Amino acid sequence: MGKNKEHTDSVYKKRNLLPLFYFPLLLLYEESIFRAFVIGTFPGRTFVITLLLCVSLGSAMTLLCSFWKPKVNKTLSLLLTIVAIAPFVVQTVYMGIFRTPMVLSSMGNAGQAAQFMDIIIHTIIENVPPLTLMVAVPVIARVLLTRFHVVYRQYRLPFLGLFILPVIAGFGIIFLMLRSGGQAAGSAYAIYYHEQPGTLVLNRFGLLCCVKNDLKALIFPDELKGDLLLTQSSGQDALSKEPAAEPDAPDFWKNEPDSTSFSETGESTDSIGEKASETIETETETEAPKIPVPNVMDIDFKALAANETDEVYKAMDEYFAQVEPTYTNEYTGMFKDFNLIFLTAEAFSPYAISEDLTPTLYKLANEGFVFQNFYNPVWGVSTSDGEYVNCLGLIPKSGVWSMSHSSDNWLPFTMGNQFLAQGYTTLAYHNHTYDYYDRDLSHPNLGYTYKGYGNGLDVTYVWPESDLEMMELTIPEYINDDHFSIYYMTVSGHLPYSWGGNAMASKHRDAVESLPYSENVKGYIAANMELDRALEYLIEQLDAAGKLENTVIVMAADHYPYGLEESELSELAGHSVESNFELYESSLILWSGSMEGDAPVIVDKYCSNLDIIPTLSNLFGLEYDSRLLMGRDILSNSPPLVIFSNKSWITDKAMYNSQNGQVTSLSPKETVSDEYVQSIHNEVAAKFTFSTYILDTDYYRYLFSHASSAEDE
Repeated sequence: MGKNKEHTDSVYKKRNLLPLFYFPLLLLYEESIFRAFVIGTFPGRTFVITLLLCVSLGSAMTLLCSFWKPKVNKTLSLLLTIVAIAPFVVQTVYMGIFRTPMVLSSMGNAGQAAQFMDIIIHTIIENVPPLTLMVAVPVIARVLLTRFHVVYRQYRLPFLGLFILPVIAGFGIIFLMLRSGGQAAGSAYAIYYHEQPGTLVLNRFGLLCCVKNDLKALIFPDELKGDLLLTQSSGQDALSKEPAAEPDAPDFWKNEPDSTSFSETGESTDSIGEKASETIETETETEAPKIPVPNVMDIDFKALAANETDEVYKAMDEYFAQVEPTYTNEYTGMFKDFNLIFLTAEAFSPYAISEDLTPTLYKLANEGFVFQNFYNPVWGVSTSDGEYVNCLGLIPKSGVWSMSHSSDNWLPFTMGNQFLAQGYTTLAYHNHTYDYYDRDLSHPNLGYTYKGYGNGLDVTYVWPESDLEMMELTIPEYINDDHFSIYYMTVSGHLPYSWGGNAMASKHRDAVESLPYSENVKGYIAANMELDRALEYLIEQLDAAGKLENTVIVMAADHYPYGLEESELSELAGHSVESNFELYESSLILWSGSMEGDAPVIVDKYCSNLDIIPTLSNLFGLEYDSRLLMGRDILSNSPPLVIFSNKSWITDKAMYNSQNGQVTSLSPKETVSDEYVQSIHNEVAAKFTFSTYILDTDYYRYLFSHASSAEDE
């Protein structure tokens, strides 16, 4: 009898130890399921960090459930279980739609997502297996704990020290492991402690680390000042080298690879390294070569820094004083006094271009300037961040709606504000709800009089709305003006791409029905046929009004079509699409009626939508300061730099994949040095940081008010 009692007591005590391991195991389980189904990779070394983080945070949660009486501890344990599971469930659904993690600041705008409830429900259904595992197993565990009458004991000192020990030990080991690899930009230490929430943190260290960094940015935004000064030091390392020599005239393109492509007729087509048309060749022969000069404004950053007491503004002044500007070139002012039609096209990609089905897109993509290595990375707030990059030439800040956040800032380099200062008519349109993503606040601040559905643009309310109808309703508002700069945010190419879920896909269904693709792929092509018809109508109206010859049409996507699975994108590509670089290859349309019939200008240089604003500013001969934008004039002789949201990058020498740390040389005969790679890491980190502070501090307003004051003295 005594032995049975001792055995029962022993089992009872062991059962009551189960809550001590519950939360660490729960977090590790959730991370594992999330990695298996959502992220899809299990990195070796960094998963050890994830394991230690689960132990530390899980032990901290256990500690919180150990101070009180058993019933209170049990209730608190249940609540913390829900809190622990919720981020994994929410992010599984969110990433199933947008392919990028949601930031906490977006939750305040979750009401807007109600417009896409059918998409949300569809995504939940698609993700039933991981969602079931994430929720059902913890529920079963809770039931079993109750079934076996596990008591959530109240512990006191010194026993509580056993809970505190793994918390301190776990975080301590993480710190020592990461510190041993150095703290430079791009290091595991910098990513874990200083990186904003996003795909880089998520893929390296898991969702818990992403949430940790998100909470840090939300609750302690001032701590980023330390990150800024750290990055500034890295940026100085990257920039403190011999300045590039001024380019000689007239060979502006000596750093560009020579290349020649061929048109369908078999005639050679000049590359960016050579003269691109008869007009330019003639001018070069008859006029004296123009000496290239820096595209800068009269701003003495060093003097501003010397007199500045605020550490953030001072750091920014010092940084921009070191940035190498781009120079004028043979295309400077090519479109001076022309009109501009600038479109951000919803989910546009090269896969939407077909000579038969989308002939206008085909024409625009293969005439004018043809960018053969153009990338369009996806950012944290999908469409809104894509617009932000296209329109501002800055990297969006992770954790906020950057475009909305910029609504009260002074933004002198947007196309709207630059042309408004020139006396142009400046209008912006969006054929979906006018205040979605707070466009009613942000777009007037870009320099436009803005209309969307609900505040003056009365398109037929279907999902998605018609790009063609938007053109039909809006073109009469500016077509007869002397000069205009117009911005469109389209919507016809928006997901989903099912016949029942996309009115534009359904409208053009017959044209794609016989294609050898799955339904979603056909739907995507069909939806983009509406964009094609909109551009066709635009060109017809410009031509009829006699404005085509002096109007420039520019179009870039907001992001790749993430409404298609990667397997569906691979259908279109005809091969498996590589997910870190190739997935983001896109098309930049830059075309003018004045170039129609001329040989296209082939641009082999690596570039991205971050480069659009400086490139257009130079082409239109506008006064701007190339040091103050994060992109570069593509047509200048500056070395290329394509930056992705996860801090992968491409230059003319190498490609760096931040997901696995792999560096690939783009020249088989050259070895890329560690010093070069680190210098680009530093430069990329600096661009992220100073983009954030341009946004957060309204730096342009500060800069030009102080620069003006200095001139007056």
